[in-house]
Amino acid sequence: MERLGVIGGGMMGSAIIQGVIRNGLLQPERIGVVEINPERVKTLRDTLGVRIYPSLKELAEDNRVLLIAVKPQTMDKVCRDLAPMVGPDHLVLSIVAGVAVAGLERLLPGARVVRVMPNTPARLNRGISAYATGNRITPEDCNLTETIFGAVGKVVRVADEQMDAVTATSGSGPAYVFRFAEAMIDAAVMLGLSRAQARLLVAETLAGASEMLSQTGSEPALLRHEVTSPGGTTAAALYELEKGALSGIVIQAMEAAAKRSSQLGALTEKP
Repeated sequence: MERLGVIGGGMMGSAIIQGVIRNGLLQPERIGVVEINPERVKTLRDTLGVRIYPSLKELAEDNRVLLIAVKPQTMDKVCRDLAPMVGPDHLVLSIVAGVAVAGLERLLPGARVVRVMPNTPARLNRGISAYATGNRITPEDCNLTETIFGAVGKVVRVADEQMDAVTATSGSGPAYVFRFAEAMIDAAVMLGLSRAQARLLVAETLAGASEMLSQTGSEPALLRHEVTSPGGTTAAALYELEKGALSGIVIQAMEAAAKRSSQLGALTEKP
């Protein structure tokens, strides 16, 4: 990869740019961005040192690898404007939620396309990205995709029909963790801890538990059993969670997220 063009320099787009620079994949001057928000333009130019392009046409002319990082609602227009400018020599990576590979190939019929779902811990190089490939993708394209997104965390390849489930799991997943952390902190304060103490205890507990899950390879149920003594404090807490139908609520929430991902994709399926 000699250059990278990014369409959309928001939170996730800039996180990927930072990862690419941080890992030495490209120097800032070899990364181009098209961004319509003047404040974001200033930040990208002044903080990251990337080149700001005035148009998609010029970006596509100079860069054969393009990353689309825009809102789903603007994806159709962006692709319609971009389509005449990209061909078989362009690799287009899309991180737009809900837009299926078939939709990308319809909107950008000349390009090689990859659909990717990263998540926000990419900002700390602790993300997880899943990707699905179009019909014209080569093994070299897969390697390049994994190199780019490997700069912000781990990468896994999945089938395109699994991507709505990925979105509901890892894409939206950080928000579930943050909401659970919020509830734990509030409960800890109610029980007598200061908010600073509660935040530290909860954050480090979640981080440590996540690391155990990642590093040990053990099933969550086994790790949970190791913490839970018969008739003890953890057992009492877990009993209350189950009375509140925690598992059922999580399933319903993730089903709702997957359904919404599919609905967002339908926006690009309209002729």
